[in-house]
Amino acid sequence: MFENRKEKYYKVYELITYWYSYYLHQGIGGPEDKDKASELYKEAADEGIAGAQLPQYNLGDIYFFGKLNMSVDKEKGKKLLISAAKNKNTKAIELCRKENINLDQINWDDSVTL
Repeated sequence: MFENRKEKYYKVYELITYWYSYYLHQGIGGPEDKDKASELYKEAADEGIAGAQLPQYNLGDIYFFGKLNMSVDKEKGKKLLISAAKNKNTKAIELCRKENINLDQINWDDSVTL
């Protein structure tokens, strides 16, 4: 019984983390904090939240191209884009193809760890 509660708690925490990062990114309810939002988006993506596909794509795009005053980190961006593509995010799939990121060798059943 305790394990079930603990599991539910972590699922709720993960969703809260995702939405909090969205609010920080957009400046909803307070000032924008894109750096903190990026950290939290990554945490949500690492936890495999279904709704984190878009943050995975967005973060991948940010790191890959060095947007929002972030340093370019092609490898980190590539991992996030591949992870989003594996979750069937069409924008990520299109960007991977455009940037010649090979999706042919992906085992679509495995998750990408960052």
